[in-house]
Amino acid sequence: MSEKNAVIAVYRDRAQAEGTLKQLKQSGFDATALSIVGKDNHSAAFFAIPGIGRVVAGGPLVASIVRALEVNIAVGGESVIGAALCNIGIPENCVLEYESAIQSNRFLLLAQGTAEELETAKVVFEAARPVTLSVHSLTRRENLAA
Repeated sequence: MSEKNAVIAVYRDRAQAEGTLKQLKQSGFDATALSIVGKDNHSAAFFAIPGIGRVVAGGPLVASIVRALEVNIAVGGESVIGAALCNIGIPENCVLEYESAIQSNRFLLLAQGTAEELETAKVVFEAARPVTLSVHSLTRRENLAA
């Protein structure tokens, strides 16, 4: 079984993140392996996240967000978004950076797959000139609530 990885880019705004998402889909990247999340103060949002506010989210990360909301995780300084990111395998030491980005009205775009699958994604991510771009080897948590 191939090791799973994630590439996470932080974009200045929703339009930039959604444009990159569209480019990834057009390049043939598996759309079911893409997630987007960010604050949305201008339209109806999917979630009201404690400590962050109204958030839009799409993709596989949504299941982790819903699960975190259901078990009301806010332990160890993690927010619901932080718990969701940790649950899919993002290292805890990186989660604060992503939470801060979302609180600063930035958008995260996340692609998951093998290292080989993510090579195409990284090229598309970089072309869109994100604020930051990181690659993570994913180590999933067994569950959100011990």
